[in-house]
Amino acid sequence: MNRHLAGCLLAAAVSTLSTGAIGAVRSAAMGGVGFPDSRGIATVLWNPALLDREDRPPWSVAVLALDVELGNSSLSLSDYKRYNGAVLSESDKSSILSAIDADGLETYAAGRGLYPGVQYGSAAIFATTRGAESGKLSKAAVEAVLIGFDLRDELDLAGQGEATLWTEIGVAYAHRIGDVQVGASVKRLFGHYTIKSWCVGEVTPILADSVLKSVGTDGSAYTREADGGGGWGIDLGFARQWESTTLSVSVSNLVAQIDWSGNPWLQGVTHRSSDLVGEEFPEGEETDESVAPFTTDLPATWRLGAAHRPSPTWTLVAGMVRDSVTGSELGLGSEWRGVDWLPLRFGTALHSVDGIRLSTGLGLIVGGFNLDLSVGQGNGVFGGAKGVGVGVGVSFAP
Repeated sequence: MNRHLAGCLLAAAVSTLSTGAIGAVRSAAMGGVGFPDSRGIATVLWNPALLDREDRPPWSVAVLALDVELGNSSLSLSDYKRYNGAVLSESDKSSILSAIDADGLETYAAGRGLYPGVQYGSAAIFATTRGAESGKLSKAAVEAVLIGFDLRDELDLAGQGEATLWTEIGVAYAHRIGDVQVGASVKRLFGHYTIKSWCVGEVTPILADSVLKSVGTDGSAYTREADGGGGWGIDLGFARQWESTTLSVSVSNLVAQIDWSGNPWLQGVTHRSSDLVGEEFPEGEETDESVAPFTTDLPATWRLGAAHRPSPTWTLVAGMVRDSVTGSELGLGSEWRGVDWLPLRFGTALHSVDGIRLSTGLGLIVGGFNLDLSVGQGNGVFGGAKGVGVGVGVSFAP
């Protein structure tokens, strides 16, 4: 049973193995929805149609833009510091289980890095590296590992997790059709690594007059991975401007697939037993072999947002983001430019995994040099946060 449960834990623990590097830092500081007000090279990360906005810079260069976000549905940073590497007492185990939702432990990690990228007029060329991870483990599986279980009780185990790291090299162009800006990016995709783990299992006791007669088990745990592949992707966006207001609608990875042909491999175990009473847990049928190349679809991200400038020193943004890996969020944000060379940014969002998010950041503008910093926390602050995000960006624009 330990091997099967270890496979279940791997399915959710992939999140601790994958950290995306990577994003447009200004948008992250504004509740993660600052994208409708993006300009220049940063627009290729959110909506290529904004390359043709009326107030775009004539040119811009991204030297480096990195941000990463990760979190989970149940455990805080303080919990991690308290329990990581420690010998857990019965009280500790109970505290961990009480913190996990009835739906189980859900995790995510994502990020993107733009380096380098060049925008000239309504066109851009760029390179990004992206990472995405998601995982979920049933509460019953966590409880079985931490405390164990009574063979008299039925037990359903389930877990899954996947992570992918890839690089995109692309070109983007936008053009105005009437009052609407339309833009698209075409990207060559280079897959670096992908892993997918999943497990299912059942323990079914058979009782007669309250006496345990037999215990049936049926379960499996597998991991599939590859370390090289290639493909193509397309982003599409639309935008509309009215004086001080901008509306943005876009989808990243509208079509995006990677064919994984680099050392595709499958490992796992399947077991079945009709009677565990008085017997050791069966080893099961193991798999450890090369498999045929396979294809994965990269997660699509849908964005809808608006930006408004009520005064020369204030920008307000609102938006919705739907990502199949990191979840959905509704956000509000603002930027204050009372000091031209030191813009201050703030934001908040409601996220489907880690609840209410708070974010802040600032910029430093000296001549054509731009430095952006951001930090965010989800479902709590400081040690109580269940999600965190940080970012730094360096760019040039006139």
